[in-house]
Amino acid sequence: MLSCKGKQLLLLLLMMMMLLLLLMMMMMNMMTTSMTTTMMTLTMTMMMMMMMLMMIMIMMMMMMMMMMMMMMMMMMMIMMMMMMMMMMMMMMMMMMMMMMMMMMMMMMMMMMMMKMMMMMMMMMMMILMIMMMMMMMMMMMMMMMMMMMMMMMMMMMMMMMITSSQLL
Repeated sequence: MLSCKGKQLLLLLLMMMMLLLLLMMMMMNMMTTSMTTTMMTLTMTMMMMMMMLMMIMIMMMMMMMMMMMMMMMMMMMIMMMMMMMMMMMMMMMMMMMMMMMMMMMMMMMMMMMMKMMMMMMMMMMMILMIMMMMMMMMMMMMMMMMMMMMMMMMMMMMMMMITSSQLL
């Protein structure tokens, strides 16, 4: 029989394989089919990734639950925070992807509609896209900052708790 660690590693490997497969499928779709389907597949892959993250998170939590000590609790908190950050990042990425896709669609529409003003439209779209990206980046930064602050606070709280218990 395998040990706990071995099993976990195997699971992780499996997950990675699945992700790779999904990515391959996505690439194939990109090559063959239209924009809408690719969008769908992208979202699906993202969802799958999220699910996997959740799974890993739950596994970690279970592991942590097994060793129920103060330091372990602290570790768990940090882990949770990290996971949350990862999730946030994933969400942001998803949003970015969606935005990009939408922009692409819009571009296509524009091209179909008017070939005359194409260049101008393209320029406008590019500028818009860049702006959007900037906005997204700003948002992400803000989120990260917030998360960091939260983490700091949590750490402080934990330290306080430990020190107080020691004092007692």
